[in-house]
Amino acid sequence: MDSIGTGTLSLNFGAGNEVVYVRQEYSRDCMLERNRWLVDRASILLAVYDGTYRSGTGMTVRYAQKLGREIIIIAPVSRWVSGGPTQDL
Repeated sequence: MDSIGTGTLSLNFGAGNEVVYVRQEYSRDCMLERNRWLVDRASILLAVYDGTYRSGTGMTVRYAQKLGREIIIIAPVSRWVSGGPTQDL
């Protein structure tokens, strides 16, 4: 992901690289689109999340729950790990 936040994904799979653009330029919701794109293609979500409801991470965790993804949460301060496909977060 780039540092200016245009929703660009740079994925490295072994010897090959793929760059995916969910948008060509920045928009208010490009990060949400990027996060949903990632969750749509993942079987497990690993998130460092403090439980803040109104946050991009919170929205991403809830979207992954809606899709029935396995979710592993690491609390940023305590480093406590929780998660699983049916656990309420």
